[in-house]
Amino acid sequence: NKLLRQHIYGRRHTGAYRGIVPQIYVFMILARFLPLRGHMPTERVPLLPISDLPPGTMRYLDIDGLPVGVAHVGATIYAFADTCRHEGGSLSSGVLVDDTVTCPWHGWTYRLSTGKAIVPPVGIRIPVYPTELVDGMIYAHIDWGD
Repeated sequence: NKLLRQHIYGRRHTGAYRGIVPQIYVFMILARFLPLRGHMPTERVPLLPISDLPPGTMRYLDIDGLPVGVAHVGATIYAFADTCRHEGGSLSSGVLVDDTVTCPWHGWTYRLSTGKAIVPPVGIRIPVYPTELVDGMIYAHIDWGD
């Protein structure tokens, strides 16, 4: 990449830094060009038929050891990590209201569209997985990470 080479070799620098770039600066520039976690490849995983998930319900699934909750809210299907960040309660055993799920253990509530907690401490998240419906089967795109 031309911009990266210009930064590393100092063509955009003048004075004392021309041709000599401090290591921290190189790392900052390289980090800009590295792929973000959200851009990692995902695996399309079949979850269950839509007929097994009536509107207004949730189900727990174990996908290769990953606890996944699936919720059917109106015309939208949500897939999410089924473990509460507070003490590990099963979210799919909790209460589903609109696009929020409440943990049955201590009442922590998460928005299923974003995974964000909506009760203090706000900012904590659960992973959410994009879903699609193909020929009556619900699929989730799961990022297995490392």
